[in-house]
Amino acid sequence: MSMPFESQWLARMSKALLLLPFVALILVPIYNRLTPAVFGVPFFYWYQLVWIALSAFAVGTVYLVERSRTTR
Repeated sequence: MSMPFESQWLARMSKALLLLPFVALILVPIYNRLTPAVFGVPFFYWYQLVWIALSAFAVGTVYLVERSRTTR
């Protein structure tokens, strides 16, 4: 049985969401600097910490989308 177009599109876009943290963190020259510092923590470190939380959100979103697709 084939999936409706909207479901296929949602599945692809949710998986593409997983590329954002990868691309954001692989391009080190973009965030390889000290300023702006937050509470004395250089930008280089807090930028990576923020992406840990965003990555967890992305994985959770993809999980929920995939789970809803498989229970139909």
